[in-house]
Amino acid sequence: MILVLASIILSMVVAASALPFTLNARGATTWEVDISGFNFVPSTRSILLGDTVIWTNNDGTPHTVTSTDSTGELGSGDIADSGTYSHLFASPGVFTYRCELHPSMTGSVAVDTVIPEFSGLPFVMLGVLALVVGLMVVRRKA
Repeated sequence: MILVLASIILSMVVAASALPFTLNARGATTWEVDISGFNFVPSTRSILLGDTVIWTNNDGTPHTVTSTDSTGELGSGDIADSGTYSHLFASPGVFTYRCELHPSMTGSVAVDTVIPEFSGLPFVMLGVLALVVGLMVVRRKA
């Protein structure tokens, strides 16, 4: 009986550990930045790790998306009118950039990681169930 309860408790602990990550699983998102009026719109974009940003030039003149930080992560080369440049962000941090042809045009992308949610109802219910089973095991031994 105790062996069965121990295996049930172990199974619940494993499931409870994985559950928050499963509940918060999300697909990658694609974000847009418009290049118009000699500006990056929006000039600041906050995204999550694994997301992609696509810059679209709607300005009638070439522009670039070039890193100004030490990462050198962004380097579009010239983006013609109606052209696009996309980049998938695979590491967290703040990535700053500018247009090499028009240095007053600046922007940034803040990349954050997904933090698991440990307060969801299923996680709480599994915790309560583990507590009840644990108390039952302790009472049996006493």
